[in-house]
Amino acid sequence: MISFKEKFAQSWPEWLVFASFIGLALFSIIIPLTIDASSATKYNPMFNALLSIGTSGIVAFIFYYVVNSRIDNRKKKIVKKNALKHYKFAKESIALAIIHASQKGGRKDIKPDTKTINKMLSTEGFKELFRDGRYANEGFYAFQNQMDERTYEYDEIIFNLKIIRRSINRLIDNDLFYESGSYNIFVNLDALLSRIESREPGYDESKMLCKFIYQLFSGFNMVSGNTGYDSIQRGIETA
Repeated sequence: MISFKEKFAQSWPEWLVFASFIGLALFSIIIPLTIDASSATKYNPMFNALLSIGTSGIVAFIFYYVVNSRIDNRKKKIVKKNALKHYKFAKESIALAIIHASQKGGRKDIKPDTKTINKMLSTEGFKELFRDGRYANEGFYAFQNQMDERTYEYDEIIFNLKIIRRSINRLIDNDLFYESGSYNIFVNLDALLSRIESREPGYDESKMLCKFIYQLFSGFNMVSGNTGYDSIQRGIETA
């Protein structure tokens, strides 16, 4: 979440204008009290004009800032809520595709039921399900070996990764995505999809895709290492 200091740095011109209006109002009130009565009477029209400009500017600024801020915050809450909903749905769909691909790869110890999917959605649960295995039909290898060619599961994973990319792009467009680890994973996702979209599935693409999937589900990123949480979901929730 963006800090007050960062917000101030982004909006300092507006606050400078607001301070100028306050300065005009204070000037028109204080100065007449410090000069003699004849001078005050002489310059009274000017002081009244400055006071009118200053107070009008203060009222207009407060009204604009409050209304604009409320509308902007409401919009951002809607964008954040929708992004989180789409992300969770897409990740569940990817988890189901991983299970089906793993079964096709020879695994018989994993089932596409709610209990297994929910376990996969936790970083420790995913690592427990996929960290073991020495042969092609075990662990994460069973899934990885099914990603060398265009299968239903391959297309389903790419489709849902694109949903995640679109959701995060909406957050970025609304200045809502700041967490560094999350952003680095998103950059990797964007680069991965750009490469896959321009090529047919193959060994190199499979290796990149499976590496990204493992990082996404296991809570690993290049900035913090093993975090123990889903960095993209954390980035959306703290936006």
